[in-house]
Amino acid sequence: AQLIDDNHMTQKIYTIDIDSHCEEILTKYCPVNNIVPVTADMAEFKYVHHPDVVINTSTEHVDQETYDKWWKNIPQDTFYILQGNNLTIPEHIRTATDINHFMEINHCKKSSVKEVIECPGPNGTFERYMIAGYK
Repeated sequence: AQLIDDNHMTQKIYTIDIDSHCEEILTKYCPVNNIVPVTADMAEFKYVHHPDVVINTSTEHVDQETYDKWWKNIPQDTFYILQGNNLTIPEHIRTATDINHFMEINHCKKSSVKEVIECPGPNGTFERYMIAGYK
């Protein structure tokens, strides 16, 4: 959120996290009016206004049912940016095997950007996936 705000890319940014500590940290270290922290379950969050863009950088941390509920709530024709990976560690409960599998499990049919980055990990290397497009 801070990077987007620093570059004046939008007028209002909502950060949604189920962990209430994230709201406290954002309020303490990034006290600006246009970044609005919201403590909520992403699957239950209802969009009041049509967002310009929705970004999810932790798709591997939620099960498929939670992700599907979240995805369903995003308004049609919203631009999205999604990140995930194939790193197998206990807190990653929904990893993809490759970029095509990542697109499939995330319901991304209109993706204009697909990136794979090889990263060092605890047991060798893993792949980080990023896709962007319109729902």
